[in-house]
Amino acid sequence: AESIFLMFFVLGGILLFGASLLGIFWVFAACVYVLVYHLRRSTWRELLRGMNPLLLGLLLIVVTVLTVYYVNSLLKGAGGSRLTSSTPSTVLFAAYEMLGLAGIGPGRLELRSLGTSALAPYAVGLLAAGSVLLIVLAVGLKEARTRLGTRELLLMGALGLLPVAIVIFSGFAMQWRVLGRHLIAALPLLNLVLALGLTALLESDGRRGQGLRRTLAVSGLLFLVYSSCSLRFTERHNKDDYRAAAAMALGALAQGQRVWWAADVIGARYYGLPGEFDVMGELTSVHKPLACSDLPGVQPVANASLPCLRTLSAPDVVILSKPETFDTQGDIAGYLKAGKFAIVQTLPAFTVWRRSVQPQAPKP
Repeated sequence: AESIFLMFFVLGGILLFGASLLGIFWVFAACVYVLVYHLRRSTWRELLRGMNPLLLGLLLIVVTVLTVYYVNSLLKGAGGSRLTSSTPSTVLFAAYEMLGLAGIGPGRLELRSLGTSALAPYAVGLLAAGSVLLIVLAVGLKEARTRLGTRELLLMGALGLLPVAIVIFSGFAMQWRVLGRHLIAALPLLNLVLALGLTALLESDGRRGQGLRRTLAVSGLLFLVYSSCSLRFTERHNKDDYRAAAAMALGALAQGQRVWWAADVIGARYYGLPGEFDVMGELTSVHKPLACSDLPGVQPVANASLPCLRTLSAPDVVILSKPETFDTQGDIAGYLKAGKFAIVQTLPAFTVWRRSVQPQAPKP
């Protein structure tokens, strides 16, 4: 049993660290807990004698290689997106996502454009769901304390929250935005507490208020199921529609028109748009200088300066996504306004622009 546990622990640690640099904080916290757990039951000598040299060597080799790779990438400027930085509101939004409320509230695009005012129409549902889920978590923590004891629960809680605190601190210190996905490694612990709370509320132990307890448990489950289905199927939670935007770009190119693309270049490449896209720069955050000359196929212009835009041949179609990300200085918007472009179609996270007044051909 110990060997099987160690094998899955090592493989899980490698996968978590390999998936993201942030994973190292959770791997470190888990290693500390496993070490403390075993030292309570044996000595250092017994612990070292019982270790599997092959698995330990594999873990050390892979962690060393990944560390060298991540450090080299960081030295070259890679890292989280610095287009926006962490704020107290982004941290609250990350907690909102982790608690499972995202599907009950407004869509991400609506939140981007309207801010916290977008929450108002969903306030009743969010308040009800949030209250029920917090109660379930509180019951789960109480049940964990009963099973583990206060000291053990405090140790697990401290080690579980340490990586979260480090990630949030780095978001503020290094000016990148922390979102729920950056804290996803904390989700198993959160789900474990929720499961303990639901189990405790559903137990038939003859205590008073059993009907209310079961109502809370069932309500919590229904809120989570509704949130999940809403995220998957409702229109307000539609993802950025790169497929439709790319189709419009391809259609314009087929008609011999010139297309500017102010959006994610990975999406452009994935949907087969022709052009010279800095895909590796997008993946590593080490970008090549933007080309201020006409390129074949679609012209990538995300965050291009106004002088750069003026050196390019005028476009027939401009496809713009999330100006706060792909036109941070507002130069593309200024160019479109000066050139009398107008929005001809709106897609989730996209606007498609064409000239409202076509330029007249010069008289002979």
